[in-house]
Amino acid sequence: MEKLYSLISPRVSSERQVREGHGLESQEQRCRKYSDEKGYIYEKTFPDEGVSGAILDRPAIKQMLQHIDNNPNKKYVVIFDDINRIARDIEVHWAIRKAFTLRGAVVESPNFKFEDTAEGKFIETILAGKSQLDREQNARQVRQKMKARLECGVYCFSAPAGMEYKKTSEHGKLLHVKEPEASLIRNALEGFANDRFLTQLDVLNFCLKNKEKLNGKKINFNFVKRILSEIIYTGYIEFPKWEVKRKKGFHQPLINLETYEKIQAKLKRPEKKLTERDSVEFPLRQLVCCSICGEKMTGSFHKGKHRYYAHYFCTSKNCPAKPRNIPKSFLEGEYKRLLGKIAPESEIIELTQAIAMDVWHKSIIGVKTSEKATEKEIETREAQIEIFIDLIPKATNDLVRTKYESRIEILENEILTIKKQTTPSDYLNCEEAISEVLDFLGTPVDYWEKTNLEGKFMMHNLIFTANPMYNAQNGFGTPEISLPFTIKDAFSNSVSSSVDRTGLEPATSSVQMRRSTR
Repeated sequence: MEKLYSLISPRVSSERQVREGHGLESQEQRCRKYSDEKGYIYEKTFPDEGVSGAILDRPAIKQMLQHIDNNPNKKYVVIFDDINRIARDIEVHWAIRKAFTLRGAVVESPNFKFEDTAEGKFIETILAGKSQLDREQNARQVRQKMKARLECGVYCFSAPAGMEYKKTSEHGKLLHVKEPEASLIRNALEGFANDRFLTQLDVLNFCLKNKEKLNGKKINFNFVKRILSEIIYTGYIEFPKWEVKRKKGFHQPLINLETYEKIQAKLKRPEKKLTERDSVEFPLRQLVCCSICGEKMTGSFHKGKHRYYAHYFCTSKNCPAKPRNIPKSFLEGEYKRLLGKIAPESEIIELTQAIAMDVWHKSIIGVKTSEKATEKEIETREAQIEIFIDLIPKATNDLVRTKYESRIEILENEILTIKKQTTPSDYLNCEEAISEVLDFLGTPVDYWEKTNLEGKFMMHNLIFTANPMYNAQNGFGTPEISLPFTIKDAFSNSVSSSVDRTGLEPATSSVQMRRSTR
């Protein structure tokens, strides 16, 4: 009598059932008992922990199929506790059943008899459909309850960054501010709304710089887009997908509604197209802030007695800075002096280039090693295909022959998948690119003078994490600069910062002005 080996597949659909319930253990116990009663040789259990029955891509099912493939000479019986443990979707149910059938495995259950007849398949389809109906009805009930809580002003989805759920006597679980995450999120949102962070990339860099406060959250562009679009931070609730209109929630806000609307308007606003005329006239417009009132400085021409004079000035009408108008040539000269002050020395640039090239070469070695491993995987599967091709003529019955052919088909599909996932490498010589970047880091003043306004704007945002502050009396203060320009401090023995603590003083204590006669 042929030996039959049993594999058991218990499944629960939520992480909570895994943590707090005993569904997996009880299902396995019943299936083990059934296996013993049938006289099968129990081999292994493949639990699906917290996996929905509506999806086909389930880790335990994949592992079980691979186990069957690795043991082609054994006859397997796959035991599910009930028909709804296979799947809660008709298409997924029959896809799993077909995968086992192709491998010669039989599906059984203590609570249902699977029959390979027209009537048996009909009944099985009805029960699989009933499982799908139960799942969809349950999902509808959950949505209705969640929608009702939203309409009552209580948020009921996963807590966003900077907030957490706490139980309250009046509203059950309610969102509360979670520090220090909340302060960081608030700074990011207000900074973007007030143009302290000009782009989403600036917000991303700010979050990455403070990622230790975000408790291991994955920080990427999706994270930034999510926090910038979350109305929940305003204390309001809105969910158009379920026709829940905006209303005041019971949770504590991080920002006001006006800040949120400014963020949404900025996200929708197309980027300004810069022109060469702007570059010739006022390249520092909106890039430098007044250190007295904090507002951005703009620029324009003022009419004098005989001609027009170009000045930068603070946009705040009530700013007490004196003088308010800074000659264009003077401020731009001070800005270039600031760039020259923060530029790393040539020794640091050379060392950085050597390190970058070393990292690049090591990366190439890693890519080549990965490619060799992939080639070996393909060669292994091709060798297995050859073995099964040789075995087909020697098969004693059609069932074994069909099993060999199915295995060949599976291996060929795996080879195609591996080839699709493998991107052909193109080993570019990056030395030229690295040299160009480091030339920019080493000579920012030269780059500023020769590039157009778009290049100046990009360069400014790469160097400064916040607009530098300036006033006519004290010049530029100590700027907040990005990581590449802080390497000067890392290699320097000096305790001073990139700019003297007193700031970059202008050449004279006061600025000589050409004043309009009007």
